Amino acid sequence: LPEVQRAAIKSIKNIIFTNEPAKLDMRRCGGLDAVVRILKTTPDPGLRSLSSALIWNLSSCDSLKQTIIHEAIQILAKLSVRSEPLVFTNATGSLRNLSSAGAAVRKKLRAFRGFISAILEVIHDATTSTDKANSKSTENAVCILRNLSYRLGAEVPDLAAEHDETLSTDSELFDCFGRLKKKSTALNTTNQNDLLNRGLRLNAKPTEMDSL
Repeated sequence: LPEVQRAAIKSIKNIIFTNEPAKLDMRRCGGLDAVVRILKTTPDPGLRSLSSALIWNLSSCDSLKQTIIHEAIQILAKLSVRSEPLVFTNATGSLRNLSSAGAAVRKKLRAFRGFISAILEVIHDATTSTDKANSKSTENAVCILRNLSYRLGAEVPDLAAEHDETLSTDSELFDCFGRLKKKSTALNTTNQNDLLNRGLRLNAKPTEMDSL
């Protein structure tokens, strides 16, 4: 029953808070698998919020990071693209912790369709609102981008060539969030369309996570 699950998750969240051995015990007892399953399947917003908050707590444990990446990275990335505000904060909090756990997870997050755009949108919105700028969601988004930029040139070897090709024109056509400037005399309409189409092709590479 949802009310029983909510009570159980609240109790576990209190027990494992700052308690590393309890977090490991929870995983050994199958608790992590159960919470991830609830997060993936529940239609209940309250349960989704509680389960994502619990995973955020667990993700701070270095010994559990690879397990959480294996079990929950896809649903966390999906919820970061589209979910309720509180769930978004919890999901990005988890990914903030997990995105520092190696090149493989950074590669998955960079490739997840819509993820980078969603993170940039949060940061862009924060530039127009002091409340949003000071929010935990914005802090998580900025930290995720910092982690994903780590060793970017080495982990995405084609990036340097693409960067050199577009650097001279992109700065005149796009703002710092990748949006077309309203007025640009640097390129005519044909060249603008060519650049946009090239960008779409670069972002259209299929990945193992696109099916979500």
